[in-house]
Amino acid sequence: MKDSKKNSKNNLKNKGFILPTTLFIITFLVWIFSMILLSYKTELDSFIVLKSTNDEYWLLENLSTIAEYEIFKGESLINENEYDDIIQYFEDKDLVWIEKDKISKSGYKRLEVKHNDKFILHKVELVPFMRNKLEIKLFKELNIEDKKINIEIKLFYEYLFGETDILKSFKREIQGVDVILKNENIRN
Repeated sequence: MKDSKKNSKNNLKNKGFILPTTLFIITFLVWIFSMILLSYKTELDSFIVLKSTNDEYWLLENLSTIAEYEIFKGESLINENEYDDIIQYFEDKDLVWIEKDKISKSGYKRLEVKHNDKFILHKVELVPFMRNKLEIKLFKELNIEDKKINIEIKLFYEYLFGETDILKSFKREIQGVDVILKNENIRN
């Protein structure tokens, strides 16, 4: 009988030890599992941020490549003696920006023209007995894959006092080339 009492005491001790040990092991496993999930979530968030950063970098690189390619096309046509300079490539020999709805051979058309800081909506004409300045924006729209891209060329013309012939500018330069991604899906 003593042995059975001793065995039942040992069984009770073991049962009293098993319950806290089991609870500890379950709590420990849940804690480890939650740490693994948190680590996975952090890695997933990092991956999403990295992917969007890579997409933005890829997009910026491609937009600058498009601008460089436009300049390259113009320079190759200049080398073939089709145009005198890169500005003529954008605006054509007959200056597409003089009238509203003309399009150059290279696909550029008038976006806006400022004459002495005032917007011109119709045909551009110089004013006699003044120093005339023209700020011109030309644009070309491209559809590449599912993206709509605009290329904008900013030109500046300055004329001597009293000059009224548009073809006889004193100063003529490109002030900027912008490639703009439109937030539209052209397939829809």
